[in-house]
Amino acid sequence: MNEQELEDKIWQASHDWIYKSNLWRKIGGNRNNLFKKIDALIQSGQLERRQEDNKVFVKSILYSDGIEGKHNFETVLQWQKTKLEESRKELKNLKKPLFKKLTIIQTSSPILPGVLAEDPKLVTSKNTYDLKKVKPKNKTSVIYKPTRKEVSDILDRISTLQDDLLLHVSRTELLRSLDVISIYESNRRLNKSERVLLQHVKKLFDENPSSQAGIRYYLSKKTHKIEQFRIT
Repeated sequence: MNEQELEDKIWQASHDWIYKSNLWRKIGGNRNNLFKKIDALIQSGQLERRQEDNKVFVKSILYSDGIEGKHNFETVLQWQKTKLEESRKELKNLKKPLFKKLTIIQTSSPILPGVLAEDPKLVTSKNTYDLKKVKPKNKTSVIYKPTRKEVSDILDRISTLQDDLLLHVSRTELLRSLDVISIYESNRRLNKSERVLLQHVKKLFDENPSSQAGIRYYLSKKTHKIEQFRIT
């Protein structure tokens, strides 16, 4: 087995505390190579070490009961998943409609450089224009505006949590490139993060069928300032 396969087997076999020699018996292969890899994983922080008399026990840090285990990827991901569920529930229980549909008219006229309008009239601060009189060459597009601040507050929170999930993905790729986590663990984290995000988006749309277009528009236009954070 190659080095990566050996590393993955160590990860999979060390969910619970296991005596170093028993880990070798469970995995097989060259004893010296396995012990060197175990020592390397301990040094990189991927395995926790405990000694009892002359026996050395190891355990994957992912399943550790210590400080790292309480603040690891699984804990953070579950917290984000819970917060997304809570936010979706709040949004679902709001009185409908959640959005107001507006039309943008783009024109070369110096009097009308670009304004927002509601059907059937085009409104500015000084004049009212009938949409039927807008020339065909003028381009129109639709935007969606939340009907009240409560809607935008919840969607802003959802957007931030979604971005945090994407930061999980970026952080995981970085940790893998630095050989801090294995390919096996990297793929596991990526798949789990993607699954949580996809399931969330599906539920968000399913729970708000009449607001899908507005939600899609609002979240696709939202941007954030990224603050410092750390995923272990």
